[in-house]
Amino acid sequence: MRVQITEKYVMTSDSCNYILNEQVIPKSGKQVGTSQLKAIAFYSRIEDLIQGVIDRKMGSSTTRTMKG
Repeated sequence: MRVQITEKYVMTSDSCNYILNEQVIPKSGKQVGTSQLKAIAFYSRIEDLIQGVIDRKMGSSTTRTMKG
């Protein structure tokens, strides 16, 4: 399974885990310019993966107030 969550995050799975991947495009090396997935977290439940995405988005936000 492969599900695009945001421009940056993709969910994949294997027989035991849901995997949160970051979509990256290398700027040097053999694979320069091609989109690749980098596993950043493993979850046993899909609910935990979704919460992980929310936490990452909130943590990387530059907003300082609820109004922003």
